[in-house]
Amino acid sequence: MIASKVISLGVHGGGFTVRPAVYLGELFREYLDLQRAGGAIFNPNLKCGWLTSPDSAAEFVALAENGGWACLIEPAARDAMLTRARAMQDTIDEAERYASSLDARLEGTGLSPFPYQRIGIGYLCTRKAAGLFDEMGLGKTIQAILAARALQETGDAVACSARVVVVCPKVAKGVWARELARWWPAPAVSILQGRGSFRWPESGEIVITNKDILNDDCTVPPDGAILIADEAHAYKNPRAQCTKRFREMSFRVLKTEHGRVWVMTGTPLLNRPDELWNVLEAADLGKEAFGTRAAFSRMSMYGVDAKVPTALRKVSLLRRREEVLPDLPTKIYRDIEAECVQDDEELKTLCDEAWQALLDYCAKRGISLDDALDEVSNFKGGVTFEMMSRVRHRLSMAKIKTLLEVLEEHEDSDDPVVVFSAHRAPIDTLATRGGWGVITGDQTGQRREETVSMFQDGRLRGIAATIQAGGIAITLTRAHEAVFVDLAWTPALNTQAEDRICRIGQTRGVIITRLIADHILDRKVTAALDRKQALITAAVDASARTVANDSAEQIRVLTEAATKQVDVVLTSAPQSIRRGPETDRERWARSGLQLLAADDPDHARVVNGIGFNKIDNEFGHSIALQLHTSGGLTEKQWAAAVQLCRRYQRQIGEMP
Repeated sequence: MIASKVISLGVHGGGFTVRPAVYLGELFREYLDLQRAGGAIFNPNLKCGWLTSPDSAAEFVALAENGGWACLIEPAARDAMLTRARAMQDTIDEAERYASSLDARLEGTGLSPFPYQRIGIGYLCTRKAAGLFDEMGLGKTIQAILAARALQETGDAVACSARVVVVCPKVAKGVWARELARWWPAPAVSILQGRGSFRWPESGEIVITNKDILNDDCTVPPDGAILIADEAHAYKNPRAQCTKRFREMSFRVLKTEHGRVWVMTGTPLLNRPDELWNVLEAADLGKEAFGTRAAFSRMSMYGVDAKVPTALRKVSLLRRREEVLPDLPTKIYRDIEAECVQDDEELKTLCDEAWQALLDYCAKRGISLDDALDEVSNFKGGVTFEMMSRVRHRLSMAKIKTLLEVLEEHEDSDDPVVVFSAHRAPIDTLATRGGWGVITGDQTGQRREETVSMFQDGRLRGIAATIQAGGIAITLTRAHEAVFVDLAWTPALNTQAEDRICRIGQTRGVIITRLIADHILDRKVTAALDRKQALITAAVDASARTVANDSAEQIRVLTEAATKQVDVVLTSAPQSIRRGPETDRERWARSGLQLLAADDPDHARVVNGIGFNKIDNEFGHSIALQLHTSGGLTEKQWAAAVQLCRRYQRQIGEMP
């Protein structure tokens, strides 16, 4: 096959190089577009495209060939991709072995993980560092417990020491203790309390702590420790003290031979794209997924062709509820208009002023309404933020009348319901209502658990919670409807709250009712939050997968790329005419190119004064290869060859 669109794939250091194999001429711009589409980062030192892993290299080859490019793959690159494919197959086999080993251990307990949880258990077992980002309600806690158990009970002497550290929200400590008692009762469980109490577990011990009491000096961890971060989105801020402390712990655990770090959250991207990078870096996964922070920043987080989900799949496992539990009820949303503004002149004036201030902020900053609301939600916007906060607080109070009307319908039908609000006023109102329990941030963990138990047991008519306090570590599946008085600025927090009722154990369709005030301000804020959630879903949830099937597909891509035979005759762009050397200088340049290429088998990787230098390496070898395979060059190439060889007269002799 004669081809003018030919690239070569090689290996350099720990990555893969992408270069033109022929002079591309007018096709060079198309080549650059291919590099960008395939995620190849320009390496200024090597003067070529750079791919960070065998997976990305194989995907690049497939993309290039779909675009009509021929790929010449160096032997070292083929070997690296085949090695990766074999390692992935070994991982799948080992994961299945770990998951199967649990069957005998759980026999007689009446407990059994779901099939998708078995896949998650095996996945965690075979990763030194990993993210488990299953949608909320799918039992990430159980998967982590059983993965640690499988490692401890089937591994070597070091791994069998059963040293596990769980770092979770304070309110979730009791949840972890209860689940451990059910799924892995053998090890001793210690719940740490108070600042300065952190310590590494003894052999055969599981330590449960929370991020607020981690120490600056966490000391050297024992080899074989498993560090688990629950609700790992808490480490989205790299400047926060808890993030710095956890990262230090994670770094030290990963440096040990058998240590492992698993980060778990149903919302790896809460609000802004950079938060995803920070969550991954809690387990040192960012570079493995994206190569560099700069590469991550360059990727389009929200575009249709975003590379983020593909990169995220390299280091994490994410399954969506409807894919793994098709019988679990999905959510139905309905909005009810709360008539609370138009009949209240003072509140209407306040809403009108806030709406106008928001429009003025857009005009002043030259940004869209969505962008303005995004800035305001991130505590920017100065006076606008303060005004929005005040009006949202007033609206939450004004909606209480409509809320009570909605709740009366549920109480008349004896149908339990859960109420969420970003503000305290509606929750405090329901705290005085007979038969209702509440969950707020100032309650103790014990009181919180007692309230949840009373509701689940049928001793409460309803339960009300602030979104921040009630969105984690509780199950409220006795209800199948939740009413949101208002919403948190961060969409993922609202989703977390919804999933308190839409999770394993729910047997009915879930209805999410939202109260929207009769004013354009509240309607626009709600619509903006909906759009923001849709963008986050497109960026992160697109990485959802079943690991066995996804890995099998990746093995196929790697193997095909590494074993594909490409038979091409290198030629120039179609419009170019090649010829042999016709002058003494061109004959001198032909001889010089041959000498320089032969003396430079390492492609200028070693600075030794022999062959091409780093700047001329790519072009010199490319033009020498074309001359060797086709016997000629174009008119422009001959002129460029003479100019190139003039710089190497010391090595090849003086130019005639």
